[in-house]
Amino acid sequence: MAEVTLKKRDTEVLKINIGDKTYSLPLGGSIPYKQLKKLKTEDGIFDFLSAHLPAEVMDVLSTEDIKTIFTAWGEATKKQSGLKLGES
Repeated sequence: MAEVTLKKRDTEVLKINIGDKTYSLPLGGSIPYKQLKKLKTEDGIFDFLSAHLPAEVMDVLSTEDIKTIFTAWGEATKKQSGLKLGES
């Protein structure tokens, strides 16, 4: 019989500096697949960011800021695990 054992891995993150504070977003290889699939929509991306950034930060981010954050997150995720946003 074949067998595989999954080990608990450390969560890899993207550090985001906003003003004098630093926040962490878990990279795509560190989140459940079900959550990763939701990132194919703008609402899914917004919900993901809202879960990891305080409301007062989300309230002042521009569309360009969100694009910059998520582009960096996608590049870091690809480097970490080979996953590309929009592919599964």
